Amino acid sequence: MPSARPEVAEVLARARAIAGAARERALETEAARRIGEDIIAKMRQADLFRILQPRAFGGFEYGFEVFAQVEAALASGCGSTGWVYGLLASHQWLIACFSQAAQDEVWQDRNALAAGTYAPVAQAEAVDGGYLVSGSGGFCSGCDNAQWQFLGGMIPQPQAAPQPGFFLLRTSDITIEDDWRVMGLAGTGSKRIVARRAFVPVHRAVTFAELADASCRLGLHRPLARRARDGARSRQQLGDLGSVGGQRRERVSSCSCRPGRAA
Repeated sequence: MPSARPEVAEVLARARAIAGAARERALETEAARRIGEDIIAKMRQADLFRILQPRAFGGFEYGFEVFAQVEAALASGCGSTGWVYGLLASHQWLIACFSQAAQDEVWQDRNALAAGTYAPVAQAEAVDGGYLVSGSGGFCSGCDNAQWQFLGGMIPQPQAAPQPGFFLLRTSDITIEDDWRVMGLAGTGSKRIVARRAFVPVHRAVTFAELADASCRLGLHRPLARRARDGARSRQQLGDLGSVGGQRRERVSSCSCRPGRAA
């Protein structure tokens, strides 16, 4: 049975309690170079991964404003823990951007989580019913804690050039290479994932172009779709501002000003 949707204040109280436990474990987390399964279990028990999960699959379908507050609360205890939570929890929204068939498959286990790497570097061969995917992606934070993995790659298109997008693979179908040995945020476990001719059915692949279009034929739930659309509009506005800013920077860089001198 899905949990009743708690008040935001209750969700934040749960996050702060887990932050305290994560703070006590911070040095151990950094030494282990991954988030411990006991901390992940506490987050699951507190229903923190349901913030952006669709209600149809037992989630709370809150907005990104609630999600951001929860992530900040967790990160106040341990930066690595907050980082990994932010990705695993936001990927619940990304799963909801895939086809209904993909969502049904992933959330047969309502507690399933997905990590991922985004650059479209993997290559794929179209076969009957799907693709054989090969390639690797680095900086896959939280991959040890996830049952599924997003792998960016080029998705074959009928009678057209391949398009960049995501393949969604079971963790059991990829290999995790332990190459994450760093000084800071070591506990994020941001290792490399590798696929070697792993079969991915058609319903577990989606292009970036489809993701950017909230009106397309994906299985995105309506409230989440509206938030995606509003986010896209905000990014467009920021892009417009960035263009103006770029013009200003170009004008500034072309002037003969020197430090200590007025223009």
